[in-house]
Amino acid sequence: MITFISKYSTQIDTNTKITLFGFSQGGAAASRWFVNSDLPNASLILWGSFPPPDIDYNKLRKKLSDPVKIIIGDNDEFISEDRLNKELKTLQREKINIELKKYPGRHNIQPGLLKKLELFN
Repeated sequence: MITFISKYSTQIDTNTKITLFGFSQGGAAASRWFVNSDLPNASLILWGSFPPPDIDYNKLRKKLSDPVKIIIGDNDEFISEDRLNKELKTLQREKINIELKKYPGRHNIQPGLLKKLELFN
């Protein structure tokens, strides 16, 4: 998909909304690709993930037209409350606008939850 979008990104109308979605370790790849893409009007959803430590926060901040949506299960076995708080402090310090949504569950994507959380509005 990334190859497809990269190849045709110059042909995408600037009014077309593109949402990059990264789950778990895929969130790092989606974040990196987002900051280095030429897509206008794109947004980023990270499910069970955060931007990676090596992300260029200046580029990320400039690219954002919408808050980064961060979706975390309240019983995520890979993201403790301490890690969540640490990541949120980093994002706040870097002035990255986010929308945090928590759901009852673990480190997985539950059927129907994408629609229920209204992530793609």
